[in-house]
Amino acid sequence: MEQDQSSLFSLEADSVMQNRLKTISGWAKFIAIAGIVMVLVAGFVFALAGQAFFDKLVELMKYDAKLNSLLIGVFIFFVAFAIVWFYLLLRASSLIRQGIFTRNPDQLAEGFKMMKLYFMLSAIVTVCSLVITLAGNFI
Repeated sequence: MEQDQSSLFSLEADSVMQNRLKTISGWAKFIAIAGIVMVLVAGFVFALAGQAFFDKLVELMKYDAKLNSLLIGVFIFFVAFAIVWFYLLLRASSLIRQGIFTRNPDQLAEGFKMMKLYFMLSAIVTVCSLVITLAGNFI
């Protein structure tokens, strides 16, 4: 059992693999932080210009203004979803980096679990987007 846990760090190409994982975790951290910042800035801009946005939307779409609260709810849901999505990537990159530096296979495995969850969520979002796009083309 002990041999299985340390086998990741006893490979011949250990330094090459560690450098690649460090690079991957660095880029993942950058993307996650940039994504969280962009989502928060978009949310802040929307909060500041919200009423003007809804007034223009009512003008263009000719819908009942009572739906504004529903649209606000949908926007808040998507902002929260995006923050959780980018947090998973940030957590994965942090755990992978910590696992490499401490040579702890458990932390590294947790990081890969978070990365797996991030990519599963990405796949679900992609499939839903494709279905909505295709349904929109046929309706």
